[in-house]
Amino acid sequence: MEDNKWLKKYFNEIRGIFNINNFGNLIIAACKMLRGVFDENKKIFFLGNGASNIIASHAALDYTNNLNIRAYSFDSVGMLTAFANDFGYEQAMIRFLDFYMDNNDMLVLISSSGQSMNLYNAGIAAHKKYNAKIITFTGFRKNNLISKLGNINFWINSNKYNIVEGLHNLLLTTMLDFMVKNVEVGVHGHEFK
Repeated sequence: MEDNKWLKKYFNEIRGIFNINNFGNLIIAACKMLRGVFDENKKIFFLGNGASNIIASHAALDYTNNLNIRAYSFDSVGMLTAFANDFGYEQAMIRFLDFYMDNNDMLVLISSSGQSMNLYNAGIAAHKKYNAKIITFTGFRKNNLISKLGNINFWINSNKYNIVEGLHNLLLTTMLDFMVKNVEVGVHGHEFK
């Protein structure tokens, strides 16, 4: 019985956070921004650390595979450790973007705490150097460092890593499914309806 009470409380917490009133308009706005990336044949870069890096890698794969958008994550251990060794970890993501990002590409920053300096620095550089559109996924404190960089900000009102990371992943896949709903496969690849 105690286990059921804990699970009920846990699911109620998630239900209280993840609802259309909290995220519906943000999802639509983010997908409109993604539509611009698609229409202009631009790229999306998903960046995160640790588990958020895995979420970023998953998103890059799914957005490329399902939307025919050029999406990338910085998940090469060799490249990451080389850049961190040569330029410092807080600058490593910038080095990656400098090799691959073009003007008006999109950057998606994923950080549970919203305080990761390497992601913050990458966001500043992407905006200044490449006029990148930025979407942030954060949790913990509402007005965190990374959320201040975003054109659109998804904030999870929780201090629990598993809830924040799980809902970040769910938001990214919800956006993808919303985009797929509005895409049809044409002779020359995917086209928006």
